[in-house]
Amino acid sequence: MLYLIGFGINGSRGLTLEGVDTIKKCDIVFIEKYTSIVDWGKLKNDIKELTGKDAKFVNRGYVEDGKDIIKLAGDNNVCILISGDPMIATTHLSLVMQLKSKSKIIHSNSILSVAISESGLHMYKFGQSVTLSRWYENYKPLTTYDVITENLSQGLHTLILMDIIHETGEGLDAGEGIRILRMMENERMKKVITDDTKLIVMSRLGYDDQKITYGKIKELEHSNLGRPPFVLIYPGKLHFTEEDALERFEI
Repeated sequence: MLYLIGFGINGSRGLTLEGVDTIKKCDIVFIEKYTSIVDWGKLKNDIKELTGKDAKFVNRGYVEDGKDIIKLAGDNNVCILISGDPMIATTHLSLVMQLKSKSKIIHSNSILSVAISESGLHMYKFGQSVTLSRWYENYKPLTTYDVITENLSQGLHTLILMDIIHETGEGLDAGEGIRILRMMENERMKKVITDDTKLIVMSRLGYDDQKITYGKIKELEHSNLGRPPFVLIYPGKLHFTEEDALERFEI
């Protein structure tokens, strides 16, 4: 069997009891190391303490290729520990499709649900989510701006995930993200990103030092917004109960 086990958004504390029990019965334990920002050394040590198992880190290429994993799962109980909820915004469907009944998903919380829950905004008023990517000299995607624009046309909120450099595990800083959004405005010029645009900046959700800040971009740029990992929310049309919920976080 192959088990895809989510460990949520805050390291080993996001493992469910089912997840811990499953790890204990597995012959081979992998930790996928590319979908979030985690204290990987601590996570590995925690898994050892909780289950007695020595886990091995695997990279994106190994998981996406999948051949070795599928072969191992033919004769062993294998699990892959995955940040968040295993099938949300990941590339594991091909493994499940190939192994079918010889695979099982063990869920945990996802940044998608946690960010919406913590914000106090209504879940059914969110449009398409999008990832904000770093800009480079020859790579300046505008997808984030276009998704925000489309969602706004329907009065919907936009959940913006922040890019991660997989080679280093470094997450996009909120301040840098806001600068990129401003540069996108310079390209599209639809007045979607202005000094007075309000954003929700969410830092280290699920950890003891989580921080949520709500305010105008011109204020956010000069504020302490916390540490990575970050998530942004661009609010659409707000219900009065949503306005009340956001007052908690206003600068």
